[in-house]
Amino acid sequence: MEQNTLTEMLQLAGYTDTNYPKYVKIPEGSYGKEKLDNIYGGFEFRTDYLVKRNYRTDCGLSVKFENCIRHMSYMGIEWCAENDNPVIRCPFRKTGCKQNHPLLADDLTQFCFCACHMSENYVYDNSLERILKEEEQEKQAKYVAYLEMNKAVCSAHMFYDTVKREWDFRYDPIRCALSCTFAYCPVHGYSLISGKGNIYYDVMVSTRRKDGSMFDGQPIVAIYKGKRFLKRPVSLKICQKALPYCEPEIYRREWWNGYSIQKQYDPDLEIAIKNIRACRRDIKNPAAGI
Repeated sequence: MEQNTLTEMLQLAGYTDTNYPKYVKIPEGSYGKEKLDNIYGGFEFRTDYLVKRNYRTDCGLSVKFENCIRHMSYMGIEWCAENDNPVIRCPFRKTGCKQNHPLLADDLTQFCFCACHMSENYVYDNSLERILKEEEQEKQAKYVAYLEMNKAVCSAHMFYDTVKREWDFRYDPIRCALSCTFAYCPVHGYSLISGKGNIYYDVMVSTRRKDGSMFDGQPIVAIYKGKRFLKRPVSLKICQKALPYCEPEIYRREWWNGYSIQKQYDPDLEIAIKNIRACRRDIKNPAAGI
């Protein structure tokens, strides 16, 4: 990697890899015999030094380093404090900004990166920190207002759109089954403590014989019964709610847990998820036909 701007300046000032200021360090990861020939481009600022530094965008917005992205590689440039160009997410979400670096201004993605430069001055009234604080206050106020208008909601299913600045309730029973730790469900209005169980399913694996015998090409079917979808028992009521929606997730989990690799060597391999059920204990179902 090319030397960063910090290293070039220190070497011009006469510093070496054995004699350098206390506010920098030599990171691990040398390519060869020279310590400064490393993957970070030479010297690196100490973190305890950077957290005390102030930065400023080209549009004049003050920024504390703690809100900068420490290191980003983009369009052939290393955006970092050592090159005096760490980036932030533009709080105005403005694309095509003429005051920004041209490579970042032309970025039409939703990230809206903005370059910063070290500055001695910091003005809170014109800072990223003030904007972020006000946005958080607005976000919390809108959350309270949403709860007042919509009683049957759960915080685990609430999502905030930072562009529209709106809260949205997206109930996902699979999310409940996999991660809910509450004792009461505010969405459906019932206790989740008693009556626990799991979601069980069977996996049917099929392929064709490839042994060169007289049975070559005939189908082979194996069935693995009573597999658990959840790592721990949860309320059966949650299991029942999740039951109609969990087949795609079960298939994805099974497929990428080994069968996808086997498919590369066996093009006839197929799997199918069968007999998905929610119960306290797994009970074999003769009527399932498998």
